[in-house]
Amino acid sequence: MEKLEIDMNLAKTYDLWRSLFIWQEHLYPRKPYGKNKKGKVGGIYVIYDKNDFPVYVGRTNDFYNRIYIDRFKHDSDDLCKYKDYLYSVKLFKVESKLERLVLEYKYINELKPPFNTQDVDFVENIEEYRKEYIEKADPMIDQKTEHEEEGIGMKLNPDEYLLFKKWREYVEVNNESHDYFGGGGDMTVNFLEDWKDKHMSCFINEVSKSYNKNVSQVKEELRNYVRFNKYDNNIFGQYWDAYRI
Repeated sequence: MEKLEIDMNLAKTYDLWRSLFIWQEHLYPRKPYGKNKKGKVGGIYVIYDKNDFPVYVGRTNDFYNRIYIDRFKHDSDDLCKYKDYLYSVKLFKVESKLERLVLEYKYINELKPPFNTQDVDFVENIEEYRKEYIEKADPMIDQKTEHEEEGIGMKLNPDEYLLFKKWREYVEVNNESHDYFGGGGDMTVNFLEDWKDKHMSCFINEVSKSYNKNVSQVKEELRNYVRFNKYDNNIFGQYWDAYRI
Protein backbone atom coordinates (compact mmCIF):
# COMPACT_ATOMS: atom_id res chain seq x y z
CA MET A 1 0.00 0.00 0.00
CA GLU A 2 1.30 3.45 -0.90
CA LYS A 3 2.35 5.48 2.14
CA LEU A 4 0.04 8.40 2.93
CA GLU A 5 1.96 11.66 2.77
CA ILE A 6 0.47 14.68 4.56
CA ASP A 7 2.31 17.84 5.53
CA MET A 8 1.79 17.68 9.28
CA ASN A 9 3.21 21.06 10.27
CA LEU A 10 -0.02 22.72 11.37
CA ALA A 11 1.55 26.12 12.00
CA LYS A 12 2.85 26.32 8.41
CA THR A 13 0.17 24.41 6.56
CA TYR A 14 -2.72 26.19 8.23
CA ASP A 15 -2.63 29.74 9.48
CA LEU A 16 -4.03 30.40 12.92
CA TRP A 17 -7.62 31.18 12.02
CA ARG A 18 -8.77 32.67 15.30
CA SER A 19 -7.47 33.04 18.85
CA LEU A 20 -9.89 33.85 21.67
CA PHE A 21 -10.80 33.29 25.28
CA ILE A 22 -13.08 30.30 25.64
CA TRP A 23 -16.01 32.41 26.94
CA GLN A 24 -16.03 34.89 24.02
CA GLU A 25 -19.18 33.54 22.38
CA HIS A 26 -19.37 36.27 19.73
CA LEU A 27 -15.99 35.29 18.24
CA TYR A 28 -17.00 31.73 17.36
CA PRO A 29 -18.54 31.12 13.93
CA ARG A 30 -22.27 30.54 14.35
CA LYS A 31 -24.57 28.26 12.36
CA PRO A 32 -27.80 29.99 11.26
CA TYR A 33 -31.12 28.55 12.35
CA GLY A 34 -32.74 25.92 10.18
CA LYS A 35 -31.17 23.38 7.86
CA ASN A 36 -28.69 25.77 6.27
CA LYS A 37 -25.21 24.65 7.39
CA LYS A 38 -23.49 27.77 6.09
CA GLY A 39 -21.60 29.40 8.94
CA LYS A 40 -20.26 26.21 10.50
CA VAL A 41 -16.49 26.13 10.65
CA GLY A 42 -14.44 23.18 11.81
CA GLY A 43 -10.89 21.99 12.16
CA ILE A 44 -8.35 21.53 14.95
CA TYR A 45 -8.48 23.41 18.23
CA VAL A 46 -6.00 23.71 21.08
CA ILE A 47 -7.25 24.78 24.53
CA TYR A 48 -4.83 26.43 26.96
CA ASP A 49 -4.86 27.15 30.67
CA LYS A 50 -4.33 30.73 31.86
CA ASN A 51 -0.58 30.17 31.94
CA ASP A 52 -0.72 29.42 28.20
CA PHE A 53 0.00 25.72 28.67
CA PRO A 54 -1.86 23.45 26.20
CA VAL A 55 -4.30 21.27 28.15
CA TYR A 56 -6.47 19.77 25.40
CA VAL A 57 -6.37 19.16 21.64
CA GLY A 58 -9.50 18.33 19.68
CA ARG A 59 -11.12 18.22 16.26
CA THR A 60 -14.62 19.16 15.20
CA ASN A 61 -16.81 20.17 12.27
CA ASP A 62 -18.36 22.98 14.34
CA PHE A 63 -16.13 25.07 16.62
CA TYR A 64 -19.01 26.92 18.27
CA ASN A 65 -21.07 23.93 19.38
CA ARG A 66 -18.14 21.70 20.29
CA ILE A 67 -16.13 24.21 22.31
CA TYR A 68 -18.44 26.94 23.57
CA ILE A 69 -21.65 24.93 24.02
CA ASP A 70 -20.37 21.42 24.86
CA ARG A 71 -17.20 22.27 26.76
CA PHE A 72 -17.82 25.67 28.32
CA LYS A 73 -21.55 26.23 28.77
CA HIS A 74 -22.69 22.65 29.41
CA ASP A 75 -21.30 19.66 31.26
CA SER A 76 -21.54 17.29 28.32
CA ASP A 77 -18.36 15.24 28.61
CA ASP A 78 -15.44 14.29 30.85
CA LEU A 79 -13.48 17.43 29.94
CA CYS A 80 -16.05 19.52 31.80
CA LYS A 81 -14.67 18.16 35.08
CA TYR A 82 -11.69 20.40 34.36
CA LYS A 83 -13.66 23.38 33.05
CA ASP A 84 -11.97 25.80 35.46
CA TYR A 85 -8.65 25.10 33.72
CA LEU A 86 -9.96 25.94 30.23
CA TYR A 87 -8.99 29.51 29.45
CA SER A 88 -8.10 30.35 25.87
CA VAL A 89 -8.36 28.52 22.58
CA LYS A 90 -6.68 28.63 19.19
CA LEU A 91 -8.69 27.56 16.17
CA PHE A 92 -7.16 26.17 12.96
CA LYS A 93 -9.58 25.81 10.08
CA VAL A 94 -9.05 22.39 8.46
CA GLU A 95 -11.69 21.21 6.01
CA SER A 96 -10.42 17.68 5.36
CA LYS A 97 -11.76 15.13 7.86
CA LEU A 98 -8.73 12.91 7.24
CA GLU A 99 -6.29 15.72 7.98
CA ARG A 100 -8.22 16.64 11.13
CA LEU A 101 -7.93 13.07 12.35
CA VAL A 102 -4.19 12.79 11.69
CA LEU A 103 -3.36 16.32 12.88
CA GLU A 104 -5.27 15.79 16.11
CA TYR A 105 -3.17 12.70 16.87
CA LYS A 106 0.05 14.48 15.93
CA TYR A 107 -0.61 17.49 18.13
CA ILE A 108 -1.83 15.51 21.11
CA ASN A 109 1.52 13.75 21.17
CA GLU A 110 3.60 16.85 20.42
CA LEU A 111 1.91 19.30 22.81
CA LYS A 112 1.30 16.69 25.56
CA PRO A 113 -2.00 18.04 26.92
CA PRO A 114 -3.02 16.50 30.26
CA PHE A 115 -6.78 16.36 29.64
CA ASN A 116 -6.83 14.24 26.48
CA THR A 117 -7.69 10.59 27.11
CA GLN A 118 -7.61 9.03 23.61
CA ASP A 119 -4.73 8.70 21.13
CA VAL A 120 -2.29 9.44 23.95
CA ASP A 121 1.07 7.82 23.16
CA PHE A 122 3.40 10.38 24.73
CA VAL A 123 3.07 8.93 28.23
CA GLU A 124 2.30 5.47 29.61
CA ASN A 125 -0.12 6.59 32.32
CA ILE A 126 -2.21 9.63 31.38
CA GLU A 127 -4.02 9.63 34.73
CA GLU A 128 -0.73 10.04 36.61
CA TYR A 129 0.44 12.67 34.13
CA ARG A 130 -2.80 14.61 34.62
CA LYS A 131 -2.55 14.35 38.40
CA GLU A 132 1.02 15.64 38.29
CA TYR A 133 -0.03 18.60 36.15
CA ILE A 134 -2.81 19.55 38.56
CA GLU A 135 -0.57 19.20 41.60
CA LYS A 136 2.20 21.35 40.11
CA ALA A 137 -0.03 24.01 38.57
CA ASP A 138 -0.05 27.50 40.05
CA PRO A 139 -2.94 27.66 42.58
CA MET A 140 -4.38 30.54 40.55
CA ILE A 141 -4.66 28.45 37.36
CA ASP A 142 -8.17 27.20 38.12
CA GLN A 143 -9.35 30.36 39.88
CA LYS A 144 -10.47 33.68 38.44
CA THR A 145 -9.44 37.15 39.56
CA GLU A 146 -11.95 39.99 39.78
CA HIS A 147 -10.58 41.35 36.49
CA GLU A 148 -11.18 38.01 34.80
CA GLU A 149 -14.66 37.65 36.26
CA GLU A 150 -15.51 41.07 34.89
CA GLY A 151 -14.23 40.11 31.46
CA ILE A 152 -16.04 36.78 31.51
CA GLY A 153 -19.29 38.48 32.52
CA MET A 154 -19.10 40.71 29.45
CA LYS A 155 -17.52 38.07 27.18
CA LEU A 156 -14.45 40.24 26.73
CA ASN A 157 -10.70 39.79 26.70
CA PRO A 158 -9.94 40.70 30.36
CA ASP A 159 -6.39 41.90 29.57
CA GLU A 160 -7.68 44.32 26.94
CA TYR A 161 -10.59 45.46 29.09
CA LEU A 162 -8.30 46.33 32.03
CA LEU A 163 -6.01 48.18 29.63
CA PHE A 164 -9.00 50.06 28.25
CA LYS A 165 -10.03 51.16 31.76
CA LYS A 166 -6.48 52.40 32.43
CA TRP A 167 -6.56 54.32 29.14
CA ARG A 168 -9.88 55.91 30.04
CA GLU A 169 -8.49 56.94 33.43
CA TYR A 170 -5.46 58.47 31.69
CA VAL A 171 -7.65 60.41 29.25
CA GLU A 172 -9.93 61.72 31.99
CA VAL A 173 -7.16 62.95 34.33
CA ASN A 174 -5.76 64.85 31.38
CA ASN A 175 -9.16 66.47 30.78
CA GLU A 176 -9.49 64.95 27.35
CA SER A 177 -12.82 63.82 25.94
CA HIS A 178 -13.72 60.35 24.72
CA ASP A 179 -16.78 58.49 23.49
CA TYR A 180 -16.31 55.20 25.35
CA PHE A 181 -18.62 55.01 28.33
CA GLY A 182 -19.78 51.41 28.12
CA GLY A 183 -23.21 50.05 28.76
CA GLY A 184 -22.73 46.30 28.87
CA GLY A 185 -23.63 43.51 26.48
CA ASP A 186 -22.97 43.87 22.76
CA MET A 187 -22.39 47.59 23.17
CA THR A 188 -19.36 46.92 25.34
CA VAL A 189 -18.03 44.32 22.89
CA ASN A 190 -18.42 46.73 19.98
CA PHE A 191 -16.84 49.75 21.61
CA LEU A 192 -13.90 47.70 22.87
CA GLU A 193 -13.22 46.46 19.34
CA ASP A 194 -13.41 50.04 18.09
CA TRP A 195 -11.06 51.25 20.85
CA LYS A 196 -8.56 48.48 20.06
CA ASP A 197 -8.41 49.51 16.43
CA LYS A 198 -7.99 53.21 17.17
CA HIS A 199 -6.10 53.53 20.45
CA MET A 200 -4.70 50.36 22.04
CA SER A 201 -1.32 50.09 20.30
CA CYS A 202 -0.59 53.77 20.78
CA PHE A 203 -1.48 53.60 24.47
CA ILE A 204 0.72 50.55 25.06
CA ASN A 205 3.60 52.43 23.44
CA GLU A 206 2.98 55.44 25.68
CA VAL A 207 2.97 53.24 28.79
CA SER A 208 6.15 51.59 27.56
CA LYS A 209 7.94 54.94 27.21
CA SER A 210 6.64 56.33 30.50
CA TYR A 211 7.80 53.34 32.54
CA ASN A 212 10.97 52.66 30.55
CA LYS A 213 9.83 49.16 29.60
CA ASN A 214 9.62 47.50 26.22
CA VAL A 215 6.23 46.57 24.81
CA SER A 216 6.66 42.88 25.63
CA GLN A 217 7.37 43.71 29.27
CA VAL A 218 4.30 45.94 29.45
CA LYS A 219 2.09 43.15 28.08
CA GLU A 220 3.61 40.62 30.47
CA GLU A 221 2.95 42.86 33.49
CA LEU A 222 -0.61 43.45 32.28
CA ARG A 223 -1.15 39.70 31.96
CA ASN A 224 0.30 39.00 35.41
CA TYR A 225 -1.82 41.69 37.04
CA VAL A 226 -5.06 40.59 35.40
CA ARG A 227 -4.60 36.81 35.62
CA PHE A 228 -2.58 36.33 38.80
CA ASN A 229 -3.25 39.46 40.92
CA LYS A 230 0.46 40.34 40.86
CA TYR A 231 0.19 43.85 42.31
CA ASP A 232 3.64 44.48 43.81
CA ASN A 233 6.25 45.98 41.48
CA ASN A 234 3.73 45.98 38.66
CA ILE A 235 3.02 48.88 36.29
CA PHE A 236 -0.72 48.29 36.45
CA GLY A 237 -0.77 47.64 40.19
CA GLN A 238 1.59 49.22 42.69
CA TYR A 239 3.22 51.63 40.23
CA TRP A 240 0.19 52.77 38.24
CA ASP A 241 -0.10 56.55 37.90
CA ALA A 242 -2.29 57.93 35.12
CA TYR A 243 -0.62 61.35 35.47
CA ARG A 244 2.75 59.85 34.63
CA ILE A 245 1.86 58.97 31.04
